[in-house]
Amino acid sequence: MNAHTRTRAFRFAAPLLALLGLLVAGTPAALACRYSVRDTGFVDLGSDPYRLILRLGPNSPAQLRTDFEQGAAAVLLDANITFSATPGAPDTVSRLLLQSPDQRELTLAKEPALPNSRAGIIEALERSASSPARTQLHDDLLRAYAVVVLVEGLDPAANRRARRTVDEAITAIARLLPEMPKPVDIPPRVLALPAASIAAESVLVWGLGMSPQPTQDPRVAVVFGRGRRVGEPLEGGLITRTILQDRLALIGQDCECDLDRSSLQGPVIPARWDATRQRTAAAALGFDPENPLIRAEISRIVIKGPAQPGARRTPSGAFDALALGYSEEPIEAAATLPAVGSESDPSPTEVVTPVAKKSSSVPTPAPAEPARVTGGVLAIWFALSGLGLVVALAGAWLLNRSRKDRS
Repeated sequence: MNAHTRTRAFRFAAPLLALLGLLVAGTPAALACRYSVRDTGFVDLGSDPYRLILRLGPNSPAQLRTDFEQGAAAVLLDANITFSATPGAPDTVSRLLLQSPDQRELTLAKEPALPNSRAGIIEALERSASSPARTQLHDDLLRAYAVVVLVEGLDPAANRRARRTVDEAITAIARLLPEMPKPVDIPPRVLALPAASIAAESVLVWGLGMSPQPTQDPRVAVVFGRGRRVGEPLEGGLITRTILQDRLALIGQDCECDLDRSSLQGPVIPARWDATRQRTAAAALGFDPENPLIRAEISRIVIKGPAQPGARRTPSGAFDALALGYSEEPIEAAATLPAVGSESDPSPTEVVTPVAKKSSSVPTPAPAEPARVTGGVLAIWFALSGLGLVVALAGAWLLNRSRKDRS
């Protein structure tokens, strides 16, 4: 290669070297996951809907089916529930039931209590898609990090122990919120359902995977996003601070890290999620969860699984993983949100603020840090860095040879 050729080669390679340097420098931020596990909870991952089924007995009037179909077309428009009417067995009475994607069934009404007036039918359909507790749950999920649903049992002492455990877990996770990839201002909330309210909130309790009947011991479920459950419900002695801390910590993880992806695909409660809530979620998250491109991206993340399956992080290690880089500092209490069940709102649902140590305000979280880089991204970054170094050395060699030729 003569001097003129080498000079031209260097002039051609110089811009490419500069561009490669910029790409390498920006690789960690560009390739890091933009979403947390909490973010994925607001995205419809294509789960099968709940089915509201009207099973008609042999003596049911033909108009009953028509009235239910017309009412369902309007009432269930924004809900993750579909409606169908089917003939039942010849020796059965008509009934309205809700069927989950995993084929569990909850009877909502049956003859002679099955409504047959238009007003009664609309009310029955509304109960399947909405309730005071589900409305409050969605309100809190849009603002807070997550919600711990505490379904109280018939044993007051056990209820107090469970509540104390929940508060301790929330206090522990609140200390770590500023250190998470996407900090959330408001710590986890508690939605407490007294045993006396379970009948009115049977769809919510059943949708969380619990029996819709009161039990002796309290039960707990951790929920995030649009009402997606993390892990199985806990009951009685299984309600421990360690388990609750880990499940809450999992929600704040980077969705590209080596997590067990099954933790991102828990069931969503049957409920209405309308356009207003969707806009609120988009404004809070910084992206539109209904955008087809975002849905496809997050679905890919959830389905593909971790890069190293043998080293995947289980839910039981989530809290320790976050706490490793955490230093102990005083924490103030969670900001108070409007409670349901107060004198101004005589709903049976109670929303209680985590116990405060000194005051009733939450310190302003630190500004969000850049997205954290996972092991797979680091490997790509180091590979590109090595390539950039090789190209840079080759360019320097060409420049040196060109100078020698000119001299």
